[in-house]
Amino acid sequence: MNNKIQKSYQSNAFGDRVIYTSLKGSIALDYPCYLQYSKFELKNLQGNLVKKNESYGSLEVAEERIEKLLS
Repeated sequence: MNNKIQKSYQSNAFGDRVIYTSLKGSIALDYPCYLQYSKFELKNLQGNLVKKNESYGSLEVAEERIEKLLS
């Protein structure tokens, strides 16, 4: 991950979330709920980087997309 991108972790009853922040904006990566067989979801928090929620089957692919958007 790029050095200019900061990560912060959140955890609650609904699951885990990592927030990635750079000068371009902020994106939330929601971890999948394995009880529902969902995927990793990207959600825009600040700065119109993601037009609508995006879903990915693996963490690696989701983080590659985040790095492209925030770099």
